[in-house]
Order: sequence, then structure tokens, then C-alpha cells
Amino acid sequence: MTKDKKYDIEYSDIDAERRWYDVVDIDARLTVKGMNFLENQKTNNRLKDNAIRQTFILALTAFITSGALIVGILTFTSDRSSVELQSKLKHQTQQLDSLKKEIVKSNVELSQARATIKNLN
Repeated sequence: MTKDKKYDIEYSDIDAERRWYDVVDIDARLTVKGMNFLENQKTNNRLKDNAIRQTFILALTAFITSGALIVGILTFTSDRSSVELQSKLKHQTQQLDSLKKEIVKSNVELSQARATIKNLN
């Protein structure tokens, strides 16, 4: 390997064209410390990926939970208003029943009064 200039890229004497470092075959060895570092780096990357996934899942869960809460509140308020309407309807039905009884009672009294007047004439 030779250099053309002080900070130029090295090229192979065998090949006529320049080759970048990422295409050049390099004979390298990893030490035990290097292997430990590499394993720690892989572990850290996995932990970061898992943390990102967990954060996404947590945010998605919070979003779904808030949606369910809103639907629950809307359902509760609509049920509550329907219960109130049902109680008002029941109360009005009772009032109508009592008015019908009053009308029947008045008709009976009116009939008796007419019968009494007929008997007097």
C-alpha cells in the first residue's frame, strides 16, 4: 500500500484503480474486551429498541383508554337522561290515570245528579 499525497486514500498497488476502505479486505481481530464491548453495544441497542416499542405501546394504550373513557361518559350521560325521561313519563302516566279516575268519578256523580233531577220531576 502506498500513498499519493499526505492525506489521500490508500490504494492497492495490484489494482490500477483506487479502492475505498469499505471494499478493501482487511485482516482484523477482536480482543476479548472488544467482544464484550460489542455484546454490550448490541444489548444497549436492543434495550433502546424495546424502550421505544414500549413507549409506543403505552401511548397507544393511553389513546385507546381515553377514547373508551369518552365513549363511557357519553353513554352514561345519555343513559342518565333516558332514565330521567322515563321517570318523567311514568309520573305523567300516573297523573293521566288519576285524571281518568277523576273524570269517571265526575261522570258517575253527574249521572247520579241527572237521575236525581229526573226523579224529582
